[in-house]
Amino acid sequence: MRSVGLEQVRTEAKGSEATKQFASQLTKLMPAGQIGLLSALASRGDAIVKPEVLALLKTSTDDSVRAAAIEVLVMRRALDSMPQITAMAIDPDSKVRHAAMIALAEMGNLEKPSLQWKLQ
Repeated sequence: MRSVGLEQVRTEAKGSEATKQFASQLTKLMPAGQIGLLSALASRGDAIVKPEVLALLKTSTDDSVRAAAIEVLVMRRALDSMPQITAMAIDPDSKVRHAAMIALAEMGNLEKPSLQWKLQ
């Protein structure tokens, strides 16, 4: 049933208003639901979800949710989110660090001096 709902989020409801409505549900879900909804929102291709994704990245205590949030930012090519992603490169959780490093490499910022000093 959940996969049907997520498929509808991906393809059925059109427009930014629908995207905002879906994104507003992120904080109300359990981690597994947040991860699924993050993936579906990323597929929509609407940058309007970025504030909710960044808030989840900052506030979630679940490493898988934070890693999924980073992946959404990469899929949306949210280059203005690089400071938040860079900060995650030194996160205590290895899954989050790994997602951040992959994100930085994919977004072309791995060579930046601001990251290099954090990794030493």
